[in-house]
Amino acid sequence: MCPVSLFHKVIFCVQKDVVVKYLKRVRHIRCHEIRARDPVWLDIGWATIGNHEDWGIYTMRHMETWTVIIEDRWDVGFPTEMAKAKTKITQLRKKFVVKLITSGANIHREHILEEAYDYAGINRIK
Repeated sequence: MCPVSLFHKVIFCVQKDVVVKYLKRVRHIRCHEIRARDPVWLDIGWATIGNHEDWGIYTMRHMETWTVIIEDRWDVGFPTEMAKAKTKITQLRKKFVVKLITSGANIHREHILEEAYDYAGINRIK
């Protein structure tokens, strides 16, 4: 188990409370089970200290790769070497922005795509 600061424990508790409230509101079948569980802090090899720019990419990748697994087998594909990790982060930024922009849930999708096609000088076929 990795050492966790009090700050991070408080933040986790707030985040967990928000998620549990949402699950309760949508009547999720495992809401009470999730509320009763204590967190397990993982000592992950790809952890960074002081990287305040890329936390969103790390979070999205964790969400994308998480399954109910044995913690020591979880691999999100981040290299431990910083130069290689930066390359991976750049690739994931591109991947996630395309998914966000082109998602059917994005109410601004058509406008953004029109601007992108105009910028690229491409006639869009609808």
